[in-house]
Amino acid sequence: MIKKILPISIFVLVLVFIILLGLQNMINKSGSQGTSNITPTLFQGRQTGGSAPQTGKSYSTSVKQLTSQELQKKLPIIAPDFTLDYSNRLQKYVATVADEEATNSFNDWIDQNPSYGDELQAQNIIVAQQSVQELNDALDVADKNKMTPEKKAVDDAKKFTSLLNTIVNLPQILLQSSSLMNDSPTPTKSPVEPTPKKQTSNPTPSKSYTYYSQCSGPYDSNPLPNGCTVCEAGCGPTSVAMILSSYIDKSLTPPKTIEMMDKAGVRIGCYGSYISEIYSYLRNRGDLKVSDFIIPSEKGLTAKDVARDLQGYTKSGWTVFVLANFKTDGGGHYFWVTDVNDSGDILAYDPYYGKQQTPPINENRYTPAPYYRYAFAVKKS
Repeated sequence: MIKKILPISIFVLVLVFIILLGLQNMINKSGSQGTSNITPTLFQGRQTGGSAPQTGKSYSTSVKQLTSQELQKKLPIIAPDFTLDYSNRLQKYVATVADEEATNSFNDWIDQNPSYGDELQAQNIIVAQQSVQELNDALDVADKNKMTPEKKAVDDAKKFTSLLNTIVNLPQILLQSSSLMNDSPTPTKSPVEPTPKKQTSNPTPSKSYTYYSQCSGPYDSNPLPNGCTVCEAGCGPTSVAMILSSYIDKSLTPPKTIEMMDKAGVRIGCYGSYISEIYSYLRNRGDLKVSDFIIPSEKGLTAKDVARDLQGYTKSGWTVFVLANFKTDGGGHYFWVTDVNDSGDILAYDPYYGKQQTPPINENRYTPAPYYRYAFAVKKS
């Protein structure tokens, strides 16, 4: 029995000696540096804590490069797959993306905007899963958790005691862990498409507006400026056309609206359209009132989260332009909210899901979808 215990005891003593040396080194560093900072994990990427846009690209000298002041005046830039903003705390641009595919979309967007090239170099930007506000909040937490050398020494001692207890009980812990390895739960897949709830009757709208369908009308096969058709990727301009036809002029059909938006620099193609560009277009027309963003949420909020806020606008004579996802992993779609009733039903003129139905339709029929990402209110000036 003694022969079996002796090798384990020697192993434990060697580990304790190594840890003591490491602890002494930490204490010496904290004493020599003064106040030490705890650096929070500010962002999470697929590989090394965040990824950067591709570097080493050469841009034509004929393309005028925007200054930092000029680019920051355009921010935030809100696209279906990413949001670009600037953090004064970090002194860097922040591209908020959900996954690697969104990062690729952001890199493609940089290629399409060479005038931004000098500013959006790797040393000037963080590509993260968190927004600027979330990154700033992480820095605030770090500031609050700054520790004096004395407090850090006490904290290190507590950590050492806990680690020592773990080492002493290591053989038992390893045995317990090995017995649990085969009990890991199997992840389940989310449904590919949401299942609609049965709607017994159409909700009664407070007002009547002009409705256009992107896939069940005369404009389905009309081409978009940068590829694909209205039916394939035109929910954004079709929703805008409903707003303009209802408030400004009934002749502003989807094709006419797409033509005007294209001339104004709004990009529309197989990738869809960018909400920040739609927002700027509507706000700059001069014949509409457009609010600030009501909902800026990359993660997406449910109807229960947003109904009360949206109702505050609809009861005051506004309507709401929305970008939402119909699946947890994507499915971005635009629609126009015209009313919210006291039951929390969000009623919308939906260019795709509302086809062949009397508008407005109840968007809550796909509960918990749609997941509301961005929204702003609109009404006639």
